[in-house]
Amino acid sequence: MDVAIDPVAGIEWLAGLFPVRPPRGRPLTVMFTDIAGFTAYAAAHGDRAAARLVHLHDAAVLPAIRRHSGSTAASRAEARFHRFRMRVVHICSSTTWNFSR
Repeated sequence: MDVAIDPVAGIEWLAGLFPVRPPRGRPLTVMFTDIAGFTAYAAAHGDRAAARLVHLHDAAVLPAIRRHSGSTAASRAEARFHRFRMRVVHICSSTTWNFSR
């Protein structure tokens, strides 16, 4: 069964899972990271492999976030919301890794 999800509704739903409230009068940038296909990967390879994958994600992403004075606001499984107490225009491009091997 194919189900179409409205992208705006999906973003609003995700934002509701990770509420982030900026200090009054200060800029705030929020960045969401997620591992595409994580649930299928975890089901196929097990919990330990899934935990290693999350560790690889964090090792790749967190140094750049910290370099720009960011921090992790919330996390659930492989999903992370990061916040920056300033306007951040661009940190890094999307990265695609192939873990099917």
